[in-house]
Amino acid sequence: QQPNVYERLNREGVEFLTVTAGKFKRTLTPFKKPTDEDFKKSEEDLEAIWTLFKDFVQQQRPHLDVPSIATGETWFGMDALERNLVDELKTADDVLLEKRDQGKEIYTVKYTEPDASPLATLLPAGSDALRQAAAKVLFGDKAANALLEMSTQGQNPASRTFMIDNKADETFFM
Repeated sequence: QQPNVYERLNREGVEFLTVTAGKFKRTLTPFKKPTDEDFKKSEEDLEAIWTLFKDFVQQQRPHLDVPSIATGETWFGMDALERNLVDELKTADDVLLEKRDQGKEIYTVKYTEPDASPLATLLPAGSDALRQAAAKVLFGDKAANALLEMSTQGQNPASRTFMIDNKADETFFM
């Protein structure tokens, strides 16, 4: 399931161009009018993937009546166990303790933010001066001021898309 905005873009005069290699590289996309051939190809692809999945499950669990459970439904916990979709139910802690008892080593991995650059350590704490200077060089004064305003309001400029026109009166953020 995906939205198709082709008609809306067409009404607005927006043409979305895609360059691909191969007749079926892009069948159903939100940006083009789908054809009967596109739908047919997508359905064929889905059926092929579904068949591969069912065959894999059958190979891994030969005792399983795959056609009776290959319905698109989802089963959790005891329901999956009763249908022989899982071998047993355990918590993550149970698995880790079992592995430890078997003599396996268990590691904890923790991400920590990298230290500030040497240049940033010269700036006052919480200073956006370096970013502000870089933004001025790259995008001009208006964009730099908008970026500074965003960061002082607690917004993350790195997660935004910018449309910058240095001759315009405004900078737009999406």
